[in-house]
Amino acid sequence: MPWPAWIRRLFGTDPEAIPYEARETVIPPEVDLPALPAVGEEFQGRYRYKLSRLLGRGAAGAVYLAEVLDPVDHDPQPPRQVALKLLHPSGDAEGAAQDLKRELSALLAIETDRVPKVYDWSPGPGFPFVAMQYFGHGSLRNVLRAGARLKESRVWTLLEDLLTALQHAHQASVLHLDIKPANVLRDRTGGFVLTDFGISQGSRMFRGPLRTVGLGTPGYQAPEQRWGQTEDFDLRTDLYSVGATAWTACLGIHLATRDAQRILAKDASETWGLPRLDGLRPDLSPALVEVVMNLLYQDPEKRPGSAADALRQVRAAQEGLEFQDLIGGERVPEERVQEVLTGLIDPLWTHIFKPGSAVDLRRFQDGQVLAEEGESSFECYILLRGEVRVSRGGQTLASLSREGTFLGEIAALTGCTRTATMTACGPVYVYVLNTAQLEQFVTSHPPVGVRLIRAMAERMARDAGS
Repeated sequence: MPWPAWIRRLFGTDPEAIPYEARETVIPPEVDLPALPAVGEEFQGRYRYKLSRLLGRGAAGAVYLAEVLDPVDHDPQPPRQVALKLLHPSGDAEGAAQDLKRELSALLAIETDRVPKVYDWSPGPGFPFVAMQYFGHGSLRNVLRAGARLKESRVWTLLEDLLTALQHAHQASVLHLDIKPANVLRDRTGGFVLTDFGISQGSRMFRGPLRTVGLGTPGYQAPEQRWGQTEDFDLRTDLYSVGATAWTACLGIHLATRDAQRILAKDASETWGLPRLDGLRPDLSPALVEVVMNLLYQDPEKRPGSAADALRQVRAAQEGLEFQDLIGGERVPEERVQEVLTGLIDPLWTHIFKPGSAVDLRRFQDGQVLAEEGESSFECYILLRGEVRVSRGGQTLASLSREGTFLGEIAALTGCTRTATMTACGPVYVYVLNTAQLEQFVTSHPPVGVRLIRAMAERMARDAGS
């Protein structure tokens, strides 16, 4: 199939004939970078390291392959070879220390084999460094060439591995904010590993360093990153970048060039940030196209609410199942919504849900199940009217009717399967939030967060005593 005209305009010819541009971050020639350490130089942390080979460099620092000399018995003890990430020393020592702490705090908080292990670190003097697990098979960027696209089976693996890494990162309240092919490494089994948390930030962190970092790489940025709307950064921001990385892997098109940005900005629809895959590579299955394009919605509200939710879609699609709305119930008409809001009693909820507010409510009829024990669904329900029976193994645990009661928030926040069944007793009206919306809702209304913590603590105490 001939390549579309906009791709030919982007490359100026057939992209299969053009070498792949390896660099995703172009360092302007006028930037005077500090001199790098020489191969053979040694560094001291808990272990001694000897630099073996330069793997790559950028404006912030460089990464070397290093040999571990005279290892000491620490846990985890590193293998003989590690990746040593050095930060350039600068006059802003405090800033360099913050950069090191930012990446360290992220890597140490995340426990999954889809993110490199950390073995050692040192704040200086000289070059601050982090010693990490070394992956010798290169990055996804090295794999891709113009026209050299991943097979569909490999794209499914890429999606599953990146979303698994993000699920653990997001559970640790870490946003990566710079997912792109250069930051995706290959392991020895053919899987993919997410690296470089150098501009990562805490989820829902509106102030401080997020004002100056975290805007990602052009082409792989979510729209909210592109426009610097830091108050809108949440779990769904990273999901967009996963979609852009998978889109690149499907087509072999490098998105971080100025020409790519110009052409894509001109051709992008109002719905998605990138053109639909089925119009560019017809051999892809409709299931893969839909999964990737669901991550690439311009509007964050239309993306999955969490990495766990997106991972559920990936696995369902691979099994040939259609992704469906698992929330259940029926949307409440506007006039009925206003009747429910007017009937609220608690001052906190009457303040949040003022009459006239645009609120998406769901209604469940008597006997309908809101969520079932053992299923994977990642929505939280706020009970605004009615009564819900909570049961496990057929035994009733509680009957809940208090206005503003949270239901299913643990599954939404952790990505774990449901541990209880929730059934409507008579008509029930609930406000439904996915994981990202729940985080946003709680941080926007601190008193709600206090109530949520108290309710979860009371439930844990009650379960421990039963």
